Amino acid sequence: MVLASYGMGFAQALPRIHVIDFTMRSDTAAPRVGQPFHIEIAGRLKEPLGSVDFVILPNLAGLEPLGDERRAIATSHGTDFSETLTVVARSGGNLHLSAAYFDAVDPRDGRPKRYYSNDLALNVTGSPPPMLPSTSPWSLLLKLVAALLVVFLAGAVLLRGKAKPTQTAAVANPEPIDETPAPEDGFRRALGALKRERTRSAVMALRSELWKTAGAHGGETLNALLSRNGAAIPMQNSLRLVERAAFVQESRLDAAIEDAVRAVEVQVQ
Repeated sequence: MVLASYGMGFAQALPRIHVIDFTMRSDTAAPRVGQPFHIEIAGRLKEPLGSVDFVILPNLAGLEPLGDERRAIATSHGTDFSETLTVVARSGGNLHLSAAYFDAVDPRDGRPKRYYSNDLALNVTGSPPPMLPSTSPWSLLLKLVAALLVVFLAGAVLLRGKAKPTQTAAVANPEPIDETPAPEDGFRRALGALKRERTRSAVMALRSELWKTAGAHGGETLNALLSRNGAAIPMQNSLRLVERAAFVQESRLDAAIEDAVRAVEVQVQ
């Protein structure tokens, strides 16, 4: 697909590569709730490259990322690359992952193009395990304290019932306080956590809140979100830089986080 909306400045920043193959697969079509599984995004390029860090991964809504591993093997015949994501589903049901993609200049005609992998359709089976009652000593102690507190409160109520009633002045009912958190609270908390921790898990938490703030649907790509929801367009710089920080290779993570934090801070001002 030709990226006609991008100018020559954008095209000059893209790699010039011949794309031979680009796919996405899961090691199981029916993962179970709570059991980690792997999603692999792989491809072949005609040119030998030392690293492949320009692939945009799909929106993992409905999955919890546990880690990723990148590999790029360059030979005289080109480059074989892959990225393996370890993820876990927390609820059952049908799950659709949209295609991964990347932008590159096609050397055959010198035009910038977007290359997509295939989509994935998964059927998550099972249900979350039930919470088992704790039998640790601390748990038993807390239960004992709670039982004693109930007995104490019951005794206080009985004693108060026997006391002589006294006249009290009427007090106007206070206005109820709306303690419903604002929609952006989770987003701001995630940004604050990333500024303190500077870890990939903190990036993923901010990514999730940012996608929710932008009105993303499950399984939707960033390009599809911006095309569907015009209100998300002012956030596209933040969305792209956080996306890059979420999946950039480890050696570039600190710099990518710094760029993402700056962009998001400008967004919330």
